[in-house]
Amino acid sequence: MRKVLLHMHMTLDGYAEFPAFEGEDADWPKITQRMWVSRWSTVDSLLFGRKTYLDAEKHWRAERERTDKSDFEARASRYADRVEKVVFSKNLKSTRWPNSRIVRGDIAREIARMRHLPGKSMSVSGGAGIARSFIERGLVDEYWLTVFPVLLGSGAPLFPRPMRTQSLRLVETVRFKSGALFLRYARNRR
Repeated sequence: MRKVLLHMHMTLDGYAEFPAFEGEDADWPKITQRMWVSRWSTVDSLLFGRKTYLDAEKHWRAERERTDKSDFEARASRYADRVEKVVFSKNLKSTRWPNSRIVRGDIAREIARMRHLPGKSMSVSGGAGIARSFIERGLVDEYWLTVFPVLLGSGAPLFPRPMRTQSLRLVETVRFKSGALFLRYARNRR
């Protein structure tokens, strides 16, 4: 059965943000490139809310047209075009990105259907709203979180309040020079 991975960036105080911060690794792009290229082979569906989908579609369309991209950017662009993109939206009228489709119905029902289709894992990334929707419905199998050593005090909270207790086990950690951490947790399902 296919898994749902929640891939998000967050601050130490729980906001779904990718902040600039003192001590940020200058080689962050190289580090993340090494880390994510190896993970692409495990995910063949990207799950988005409307706003994140539109931002990603615009970004990757521009990347396709750039002639000065690095090898990593070219590979990432091909990957983003190749995989299935599912947009959960009641308002989006159409998609232009290859291999994209819109789901207007119940998120839990669609994920239950997709879990039984052939394929690899599905990754939710982007906005806090879609992340909270998946968390609230108990749809996340693994949390892939990059936690930045920043306290913002406000922003879009990653986790819904109130929330049902979920038991997790730590699967992987990657520590960056800046103090940022990549934490991968798997949900203990009963």
